[in-house]
Amino acid sequence: MSKLYSLLRLQQISVTRYRTISKPKAPPGSRGTFGGILVSQSLLASMQTIPVDFNPSSLHSYFLIGGNPEHDIEYDVESLRSGKNFIHKQVKAYQFDKLIFISTILFYRQPAPDKLHALNVLGRLTELPDFNKFHKSAQLFDDQVIGKLPDFQRVSKFFQGSDAEAEKQRDRFETGSVDYRFPDNFFHNETDTDVLNYYLRVRQDISATEVPDSSPNPDVSPENDVRFNYVAFAYLSDSYVLLSLPFFHKLPLYSHKFSVSLDHSIHFHQLPKVNNWMFAQLLNPRSHHDKHLILGHYYDRKSKDLVATISQEGLVAYPEKQTMLALFKGESKL
Repeated sequence: MSKLYSLLRLQQISVTRYRTISKPKAPPGSRGTFGGILVSQSLLASMQTIPVDFNPSSLHSYFLIGGNPEHDIEYDVESLRSGKNFIHKQVKAYQFDKLIFISTILFYRQPAPDKLHALNVLGRLTELPDFNKFHKSAQLFDDQVIGKLPDFQRVSKFFQGSDAEAEKQRDRFETGSVDYRFPDNFFHNETDTDVLNYYLRVRQDISATEVPDSSPNPDVSPENDVRFNYVAFAYLSDSYVLLSLPFFHKLPLYSHKFSVSLDHSIHFHQLPKVNNWMFAQLLNPRSHHDKHLILGHYYDRKSKDLVATISQEGLVAYPEKQTMLALFKGESKL
């Protein structure tokens, strides 16, 4: 069983209700459940209740209360509409009988043939940045963070506990479910930029190449259903998105005082083959009153086609910028 599926798989406890099997996890520097777990498990639960010839088209979700990573989560799937070509589901996540997360998901049966097909410049890129110019995340973390740990400890609560926290994060980059190739200035960008480019993929193998035989309750797993690619993408679509916000503001990563996701949306344009390298292009079009919007376009590295578009808004607070930079350089103290 893959590490990712072991984390995300669910136990069915009624016709429309599912419970986590593994304990949820908190992201680095956070006490609440990682949002990608909630997003992907809500999608997985809803996919267990639809015919196998339907694929997810879009997902819109809201984080209501921070989840407790030490306790089970229960997902309740409600059918809003079941049509010939479209199915709408709503999934609510509960802990301690409190609603902590909600998502609405649209599924569609793909019509054939495709009568009108057009891609503009964002739909298919003619050229991608040279993959070999991007660095393995663990090696870059060694050089840019562990190699400058006193600087990060001055500005980040995450690294102020002990050096072991930095090593744990390094291990996540080395063996975690998501594999990254980052630009050399990822952990502290000092240039004006409107876009962040990097490559990523899911390490654990999704061996299924087709959907299972028609079933009212399909087993959506990496070995049984190729649609698990959608679930895995939902997981990684919340990873290093809001956390990458400092890149756009020339601040060191992990320097926030407070960070929480407010909402998360995904538009699936085609099946994302997450075991292959994907090219991610992130933008931060708006930051105001500690609310920050991140948009992300994800492309298949081989075809250069757009496979998914995401948006996420978060509440993220930072100290005053010049004070933070002076502190990072060891020129002042808080």
